[in-house]
This record gives sequence, C-alpha cells and structure tokens, in this order.
Amino acid sequence: MMQLNSIRLQDILQVVVLSFQINATYSIVLAWPANVFVGYIKRKTGIDSFDTTIPNSVTLKEHAQT
Repeated sequence: MMQLNSIRLQDILQVVVLSFQINATYSIVLAWPANVFVGYIKRKTGIDSFDTTIPNSVTLKEHAQT
C-alpha cells in the first residue's frame, strides 16, 4: 500500500498537465484528417446523417413507435 505523501504534489501536477497536453495535441492532429475523411465519404455516397431521402430509412417518429 502506498504511503501518504509518497508522491509530491508537483509531480502529480506535472503528470496531469502532460496528459492534458498529449490529449489536446492528439485531438488537434487527428480531428482535421477525420473531418476530411468523413466529408469525402459523405460526398462519395451522397448520404448525410440528416438526409431524409434515403430509401427504406426509418424516421425518429417511426423508431419511437416500435
């Protein structure tokens, strides 16, 4: 079992800040390519998530009734 005050608060804060920086960088770097890819797929298929002209699509009202 770990003893109380065995890790300095400064070390804990450094780990928290580093984790946040890694997460923010990762999100920024990968968000743009993912957005471009999704846009490409939407244009290629002609389907959007709010498209109501898809054959055999189920509307929210129909889904709620089932």
